[in-house]
Amino acid sequence: MTMIPWLKKREALRRAQELLDACTSELGMEGKKLGTSAKDWISRRRWEDGSGEMRRAIYFAALAARDGTLEAAHFPPRCRRDHEAYSKASFESMSLEEMVGQKCRHFFERLGDAEASAVHRAVMEQVERPLIESCLSWADGNQLKASRVLGLGRNTLRKKMRDLGIKR
Repeated sequence: MTMIPWLKKREALRRAQELLDACTSELGMEGKKLGTSAKDWISRRRWEDGSGEMRRAIYFAALAARDGTLEAAHFPPRCRRDHEAYSKASFESMSLEEMVGQKCRHFFERLGDAEASAVHRAVMEQVERPLIESCLSWADGNQLKASRVLGLGRNTLRKKMRDLGIKR
């Protein structure tokens, strides 16, 4: 029986930073560092020495991270059931676009080869509902104020509220 050489936690973190430095240099990017959640994500996995899996993950995360710090949410799931990358994500430090992008990539990864339809409509409803509800809450229920902030006409806002089942 052959023993697989696994990287130890400290070695894995050192190797990950080396790969990140090589990636940013190779791709002509600004230097990046591993954030706390990324270090935790890397250290909780078993990385086979020399397999190339860590390199692929680091390069993916470096391209996904818009700022100079990689976090757990920037890493791809290692398999369809891997939700750990998202469980410790610091959403406060991510833009809305990054969060939606991560969730969409995660959805399509889980979807695999299965057929789906009307995904666009479902996603738009899931984004639109909390946006309108949050704005109405912020405006203390004042629909005119909320419609101005959202850039919608008052009647359009009311129709969307009715269609989405949002109570006044």
